[in-house]
Amino acid sequence: MNERFVELYKELIDRRIPTSNVLDKLKSLGDFSDDLLERMEEQLAVRNYVALSRMIHAVYLVPDRKFTPILCQLLDDHPYEGYMEAVADALIDIQDERSIPSILRSLDNYLETDADYHFNRKLVVALLKIGTKEAIDGIKLASKSPKELIRERAERALEELNV
Repeated sequence: MNERFVELYKELIDRRIPTSNVLDKLKSLGDFSDDLLERMEEQLAVRNYVALSRMIHAVYLVPDRKFTPILCQLLDDHPYEGYMEAVADALIDIQDERSIPSILRSLDNYLETDADYHFNRKLVVALLKIGTKEAIDGIKLASKSPKELIRERAERALEELNV
């Protein structure tokens, strides 16, 4: 494991240090995705969801399909609302069709802290970016949502796809 990553990892999971400060430092490391994934799995095993929430933001710096299984697990289990929108953002960047089933299961999960349905709308964008038939079918499903903001985002996505 990269020694510099180990130092920055300690800062990343320290709630006293702003996440953005650590992310700026992580940018200089190049590809630290294997180290990050290993540490995310460790934090998931001990159910440290606050640390995971902070770590998901580091996925943006090294988006890779290797993160799909753990992100989908977090999306499916959703024991901590604090990271759900960050998971959706990471899935937008990764664009892995293996995430579609988890995204579809989560489309109707409404977060108490998200009155504007940012999380759900980002899931629609993740499906849009993936763009497979199954993803488009998911967008069509979202276009029938009882929540106007989700429905409108799905309709715009279908327009972008010319569907």
